[in-house]
Amino acid sequence: METTKIPIENGIFGLYLIARNAIFSTTITRAKMISFLKKRTIYSTAITLFITFLLLSTLCRAQSRNHIVTVIVDPVSVIAVAPVAVNLNIPDGPTAVVIAGQDEMRVTDQSSVLRWGTNEDQGKVTISTNPASRLFRLQVVVNNIVANPGTAGQVVAQFDITDTDHDLITNVARSSGHCSLLFTGIALASAGIGNDSHTLTLTMVAQ
Repeated sequence: METTKIPIENGIFGLYLIARNAIFSTTITRAKMISFLKKRTIYSTAITLFITFLLLSTLCRAQSRNHIVTVIVDPVSVIAVAPVAVNLNIPDGPTAVVIAGQDEMRVTDQSSVLRWGTNEDQGKVTISTNPASRLFRLQVVVNNIVANPGTAGQVVAQFDITDTDHDLITNVARSSGHCSLLFTGIALASAGIGNDSHTLTLTMVAQ
């Protein structure tokens, strides 16, 4: 029986071809596997994001709640006057009236401004004083009254301020407003010298 011999060169070359094909096949398989894994990762990420979006949308809709807020307004009446203090000086005041032969001397000041605000239907402003002693007279009257909106109220004629509350402005409707206060100090020469320090109390009350 005859045996066909393969040259050693062909045998080595054949082994080379087999090894190369195996390596090439393995490389292709690994590339396909990497590509598949990448695609799978992309698909998994997209699906995860989509599911997360659906869950968040559901949760956001589920978090809707009602909340009750109530605004309560009680009766409000506020009042302010400036400046803090004024001086009525006889005879050195710029408005002082001193006439020879007349017993009565006068001096005025209109620098005080009264401001108020009220949400009540009708109110009034009163004024009183509490001097330790009263040598001279002190009068007051409202000028240049302005209210916004509504009526400015009715101004009371000039009067002497005493230790009893006296109406200054009446029929004040719901509004905010301001006016000037004209104070007049009256002294008689026969009363001598001295000073009356008045602490005035202005009050806004319901009418």
